[in-house]
Amino acid sequence: MALPVVKLSPQIRSDAAPGQAYTDLACEELAGVKAESAVQQRALATRKQQCLEQYRQFIPNTGLR
Repeated sequence: MALPVVKLSPQIRSDAAPGQAYTDLACEELAGVKAESAVQQRALATRKQQCLEQYRQFIPNTGLR
């Protein structure tokens, strides 16, 4: 009896949307994360911007803006 043939693609498949994983990361963990695709890079940049907005109130007026 022959077993069914399963064809695998070289692309990694994920259950979640490509950028969905970054919304669940804590802001402290974002420094060590590397994005591989353009979609992931945009999602990571969006998440970093969200984190920056959370901490913006603690940045003095003479600091980074």
